[in-house]
Amino acid sequence: MEKLLIGNKCDWEARRVVSKEKGEALARSQEVPFLETSAKTNYNIDEAFEKLARHILRKVGSSVHDVLFLDEYLVIVMYKKLPTSGDTLLTLPL
Repeated sequence: MEKLLIGNKCDWEARRVVSKEKGEALARSQEVPFLETSAKTNYNIDEAFEKLARHILRKVGSSVHDVLFLDEYLVIVMYKKLPTSGDTLLTLPL
């Protein structure tokens, strides 16, 4: 399972409860990547999904054919034979 620690609402600097440094330290202690995001300003939103997709791709290796965004989905096209089926198309809702 791939994980990504996200500090959201980073545009609310005056209301910040957890510093970026504390978020980064927690991520290091859990050995997961860290990003701060803001849906309001669209800061690091795409980067968060792309970073997670890259980690997934590294895990599955050469069986991945393509990664793309389609409407509200991150689509990962994989060519991996499963015991009961042919090729697999993995879609993750955004």
